[in-house]
Amino acid sequence: MTVAGGDEFLRGILVYSRRDGQETENNSGTVDAYPANWHSDAFLASGIWQPNDEHKLTSTFDYYHKTNHTHYDTWDSSGNSTIGTANQTSQTRRWGLSLKDDWTPMNDYLDSVSTKIYYQHTEAHDWTYMPDSVTRRMQTVNSNYDTDTWGLQTALAKPRAATI
Repeated sequence: MTVAGGDEFLRGILVYSRRDGQETENNSGTVDAYPANWHSDAFLASGIWQPNDEHKLTSTFDYYHKTNHTHYDTWDSSGNSTIGTANQTSQTRRWGLSLKDDWTPMNDYLDSVSTKIYYQHTEAHDWTYMPDSVTRRMQTVNSNYDTDTWGLQTALAKPRAATI
């Protein structure tokens, strides 16, 4: 779903997407794909304020979340035979914010200056219930990986004069 609108000074867009799915094909005639059941949600909001010809301020927020449920064979420590089934739930999340200023000063020294500050947070979490490869007792294995990224970037532009 998308909604957008605006005028010469203020404009924006909102976008939402929902997807649901199952396992993908593995292109094997002998081995089946492991079952999976997943869904994802994504959202984007962006707005632009352009008070004059020299300045344009853009803000953006985006969000993504995917959940995946699956189960698959668990192998013994030698890798020769299956000893049970592992059930896994995975959660992937990402969201970010950014603010960007585009300045075109219309002078002899600079053609444009673009400055952007941003932040992004990501999470990858897996919860797996599976048999231990040696003792064969059921165990829960959790893995979490989270990151936070901050950034600032600036670009200046001034083309050189052409020489003949």
